[in-house]
Amino acid sequence: MHGVVSVAGSFVVDTQQYLKLGRPRRSLFYILLIGVISSVVLFSWVRDWEQQRVQVSFEAMAASYIAAIDSEISRHQEAISSVANFHQSLDEANRAAFHAFAAAVLLEHRDMQALEWVPRVLHVDREEYELKARQAGFDGFRFTERNATGSLVLASKRDEYFPVYYVAPYESNERALGFDLASDPVRRAALMQARDSGEIVVSGRIRLVQDDNSDQYSYLMFKPVYSGALPVTVETRRVQLQGYALGVFKFGEFIDEALHDSSHDSLDLWIYDQVDPTVKELLYFRENTKEEKVLSRISSSVTGNEMVLEFVLNQNGRSWQFIFKPSVRFLNELSSERGWLVLVVGMVMTLFAIIFLYRRERYTQMIEQNSRLLAQERNESEQRYLQLFESNNDALFVVEINEESGPGKFIDVNEAMCQRLGYSKEELLQMTPVDINIPSMEAELQACVADVLAHKGHLFETVHIARDGREISVEINIRVLGGNNDSLFIGCARDVTQRRKAHAAQIEAKEWEMEKLSSALEQTADSIMITDRYGVIEYVNPAFEQITGFSRAEASGKTPAIIKSGRNSSEEYKRLWRTIMQGEVYRNVLINRKKDGSLYYEEKTISPLKDSDGNITHFISSGKDITERMQTEERLHHLAYHDILTDLPNRVLLVERISNAIKQSRGADHRCAVLFIDLDRFKNINDTLGHGVGDLLLQAVPERLLSCVRERDTVARFGGDEFALLLEKVPSSDAVAKVAAKLIEVLSKPYWVDNQELYLTASIGISLSPDDSSDANTLIKNADTAMYRAKDTGRNNYQFYSTDMGVRAFERLSLETSLRYAMARDEFELFYQPQIAMKSGEIVGAEALIRWHHPEQGLVAPDKFIPLLEDTGLIIDVGEWVINTACKQGSAVVKLTGNPFRMAINLSGKQFRDEKLIDIVRQAVEVHQFAVSLLDIEITETVLMQDDNVSLANISALKALGVQLSIDDFGTGYSSLSYLKRFPVDIIKIDRTFIRDLTSDSEDAAIVTAVIAMAHSLKLEVVAEGVENSAQVEFLRHYACDYLQGFFFSKPLPEKEFHQLLMSDKNGS
Repeated sequence: MHGVVSVAGSFVVDTQQYLKLGRPRRSLFYILLIGVISSVVLFSWVRDWEQQRVQVSFEAMAASYIAAIDSEISRHQEAISSVANFHQSLDEANRAAFHAFAAAVLLEHRDMQALEWVPRVLHVDREEYELKARQAGFDGFRFTERNATGSLVLASKRDEYFPVYYVAPYESNERALGFDLASDPVRRAALMQARDSGEIVVSGRIRLVQDDNSDQYSYLMFKPVYSGALPVTVETRRVQLQGYALGVFKFGEFIDEALHDSSHDSLDLWIYDQVDPTVKELLYFRENTKEEKVLSRISSSVTGNEMVLEFVLNQNGRSWQFIFKPSVRFLNELSSERGWLVLVVGMVMTLFAIIFLYRRERYTQMIEQNSRLLAQERNESEQRYLQLFESNNDALFVVEINEESGPGKFIDVNEAMCQRLGYSKEELLQMTPVDINIPSMEAELQACVADVLAHKGHLFETVHIARDGREISVEINIRVLGGNNDSLFIGCARDVTQRRKAHAAQIEAKEWEMEKLSSALEQTADSIMITDRYGVIEYVNPAFEQITGFSRAEASGKTPAIIKSGRNSSEEYKRLWRTIMQGEVYRNVLINRKKDGSLYYEEKTISPLKDSDGNITHFISSGKDITERMQTEERLHHLAYHDILTDLPNRVLLVERISNAIKQSRGADHRCAVLFIDLDRFKNINDTLGHGVGDLLLQAVPERLLSCVRERDTVARFGGDEFALLLEKVPSSDAVAKVAAKLIEVLSKPYWVDNQELYLTASIGISLSPDDSSDANTLIKNADTAMYRAKDTGRNNYQFYSTDMGVRAFERLSLETSLRYAMARDEFELFYQPQIAMKSGEIVGAEALIRWHHPEQGLVAPDKFIPLLEDTGLIIDVGEWVINTACKQGSAVVKLTGNPFRMAINLSGKQFRDEKLIDIVRQAVEVHQFAVSLLDIEITETVLMQDDNVSLANISALKALGVQLSIDDFGTGYSSLSYLKRFPVDIIKIDRTFIRDLTSDSEDAAIVTAVIAMAHSLKLEVVAEGVENSAQVEFLRHYACDYLQGFFFSKPLPEKEFHQLLMSDKNGS
């Protein structure tokens, strides 16, 4: 700065000699002097401003470093918290689940060395933990610690250990597995701090066990995991501590990941751990040293002194000091030549000013020369005008217009105008613009003439009339001709007939589009509001009126503040306006207020509308009332842990409580018990009286269950007719047996539901902890197994679990598993038992009966696997296979014998409740070309009693299709003659229990004769099942039974043997 002033001063002194020059030249000298001084002063000011800009940029860049690192630490905390929450949600630690979950987390955190689970292990449990790890495949696993030389050795005996029990990834972290963190003072201090605070804690700098050779420091991030929710006091936290979710980070990789983008490579950085006010340890440094010396020289011109910034970041119990220095590259990138540019520009502008004054004299001389040239150019221009006027393809004309008389006669017209209108030039020169305009537009023409005179020109459209009467739409562009006469105008008449037609078509199309858009806005279920760019409401649709209660008249002219609830922050509204004023779409969920004062959640989208120039003219807002959805989400947590029908705890909550009860009973002199309850024959009530009555009955059960247990115990519903109880702190199995007996007594009392008296019994299975298991799910499974034993021993009793029950449960499960693959492996087969016509003695039909060829157990009895088909829901797919196979076989028999042949099929209640049943039957008879009238579908009386809409509709549709319908096992259920009248039944099948003793039991004989007589009176046919001897045949012949079926004629036969029986019967006849 002093040098610049000195130069300016010497320049002033040295120029004193020029004062003696003449006045014009002295003026130029003064201008030069002032320009130089001003440029030098401005140069000095710009240099100071640049120095301040570099300092501000340096501070902003350092702050961005801190923000990036702080953000990365927050991501680490979220990762560690997710691992902790994962462990807290598990019923029991699971190594495979941990590795799967940790792998997903590590994909999002590349700078993370490892994720670990560190349990709290008491000394008495040490051997158990080491054994489990070795059994999991980690041979030689043991609790380790470092000795004085740094080598890993067997951990010393202590009251509790904190070993690394799970680690992911395992590769490169093998040495850490089993390492007891409590053996290291730095790690132990962080462990204890995290345990007592309940918060995430960061350790001091350490060297990793698995990475002894690395020169990088690392740190650990701990999150304590307790049993249940976070304990309130420090003492309870120490007692309920389960372990730690642990993240391992190499400090260098962590900082490099946080600062990985190119915007964070401009500063030199040193990071220290402030151990105490007097001691700090270096954790990391990064220094840019690759710049060339020339850059250093350039940057030194920007700042003359060294810049240093210090920050302190407190995170999870650690205090990290950050020291920043600007790198040479950073200074070079911010360096600027603005000062020199200002100096140069000032000098150049001074020079230009001097040159300008000099050239001004020259300009006067040029004016005189240009005047002569303009006169010459005017003559040439007139010649060019005449050529353009005549050769132009558009109609051109010259006319005089004044305010008094309006437009006069044409002064000139070109050839194009003559050809368009069909007049000669002489004729047009005798006419005025009014003469060639259609009379109906005379008023518009006069208005346009006024605009022409007012603005010395105008652009408008009108219609000309040609000599032959044609109307020609034209666009007139008329301007004053120029010169001294401002009443002389030249006009261009362009034919726009086709353009007008196209424009009219576009308008019509746009009107149609607008009509559709308007209709859509009016009919959409979403709330629509349109405002101007200032937020004044111009339109609301009916959905807005319905949702808010404000009518269109009430909302118009107001602002959206009429639905403002005050529940959204002012910052959110600022963000809303900032977004839409930038031309972007705003989306969010807002809480708004209706006219009646009630609040509602609205999923809002606001879009700016722009004109052709890109300027925002309006805003359109669409909103969806999602209040119900938000309320539903609030209920999800409750629903996730409770049964919907009874509001009892569900399986998830019960398992959690069982796990807690097991932990509390360890080492104590009491047990916990799980009772699994199944309501006997509830399905019969549900199928007979309907699901509505069934649900009411289920809702009445919890009150009785709760009356038998203590407040601390848990009553849960597993679904269907299954309930479970958790009895905590029970002294003995006898006490549990007393509760079970009380439950059976209470549950067997009558229920009054829907004006009906109903009766239930219960089968109860019991398992105890720790006798039967110390795992919640295993306890439930064992209780379930014991419950099935209770059902097998006659129901309405309770059974304690024993180990032999598990074998039978496994056999049932194995059979069920095999059943799921049976159809795919083609293990099912239909057997056919013939039906004999009493009159002819010939085989006229057969009943299709399913058999299962198990690959290991051989032929499985139907009563063993058909209930499993019902329970698993496989009955639908298997039933479809039976229908198709039976129809295919029936068609084959018809072709084989040449006679009609009736095929009977049994369908379950679930199949009748299948809405696709009719399509399955129709497709089967069509594909296999089997006459639908020959298909006989057997219905049990239970199905008829279900009285549900789908079953009844399917029965009617089957009859309409032409299928024959039979009542199977007639007389064994809740037989009612009203069913025979209500339903379109064709055949009654008398159950084998009445046929077996009809020749020796008078009651059975009376029932059979009554059924046959009743059926014939109703014009129904009768099939007798289970016919096994000739005496039964003669009895049934005497009473005119229509058809016979049983072992007397044939047992059920596979397809090939059945065909042989048919052919022998045919040949015999």
